Amino acid sequence: MRGNTRAWQSKGSAGANRAAAEKRSGEEAVNAQAVPVFPSLVIFAAGASSRMKRSWGEETGSPPSFSSKAMINLGPARRPFLDYVLFNARRAGIRDVVLVVGEEAGDVRAVYGRRDRGNHYHGLELSYVVQPIPKGRQKPLGTADAALRAIDSRPHWAGDCVLVCNGDNLYSASAFRALASSPYAGAWADYDFSALGYPPERVSRFGVTVKDAQGCLVRIIEKPSPDDIARLEAAGAKPAVSMNLWKLPLPLAREYLERCPFSPDRGERELPTAISMMVKDHPCSMRAVPAAEHVPDLTSREDIPAVEAFLAREFGEVLWEDEKRSTP
Repeated sequence: MRGNTRAWQSKGSAGANRAAAEKRSGEEAVNAQAVPVFPSLVIFAAGASSRMKRSWGEETGSPPSFSSKAMINLGPARRPFLDYVLFNARRAGIRDVVLVVGEEAGDVRAVYGRRDRGNHYHGLELSYVVQPIPKGRQKPLGTADAALRAIDSRPHWAGDCVLVCNGDNLYSASAFRALASSPYAGAWADYDFSALGYPPERVSRFGVTVKDAQGCLVRIIEKPSPDDIARLEAAGAKPAVSMNLWKLPLPLAREYLERCPFSPDRGERELPTAISMMVKDHPCSMRAVPAAEHVPDLTSREDIPAVEAFLAREFGEVLWEDEKRSTP
């Protein structure tokens, strides 16, 4: 799998001194990239997974044992789906990860460590932020609330940037790496829908991104209709979607996470809404990092066979290298 990134650079002057300075600057940039310092990663794993749990119980006749979809054991290694997300993040060079979990997340802590902070897991340092379900609700307050809680738990992130993603989508290491190493503080993985490997009708599950000529995010069309897609194609745009893999600029993004309203249909404060508000007030605050590859999506129980087939192709029976060394 491959992810692509693109930077927009201004042309340098023709002067010899300027050219020499740019050459030195470019060499320094290459050297700096040899040992990249990647931002922290926030993974949303606090969803109620009510639809998955309901269908699981109906089909198996027993209540599910997982707190969220990310904790379903899958693949040849029979590891939680979240393990594969973490594996690819580590391969990309990410080391600091904050898991946003629910109040009933004993299964998560049993696998990844009991402490609130500083759990060491196969070269990663994992911490938790709890996203509660308010009284009178059946679900947490949404991904904008989850991101806000994670950011507020780490005051030292102010003035920096942070990656955020779903716990039920398996992003490739190259996608994580391309986004983390993007020269822009605000960016997102912009997936060519035709390369995702899903039927055309499934595009309605995703947010279609609308960009300007520079690749700056203009708006997000949530749950696009066939007419929305037709209009984009008529304008010469190739449909691309967000799979909720973002690089948020701080502290700018925090303001919009805090101000994000509840969606009228789901009653949640959703991250794409906050980002849409931000780019309206601050044009070009989010840049596209193009990607063209399949992203396994664990939305419902019906997705499990396809996810299992993907994991069987891409991963072995033992996932982590240190486990391989300790296997007799």
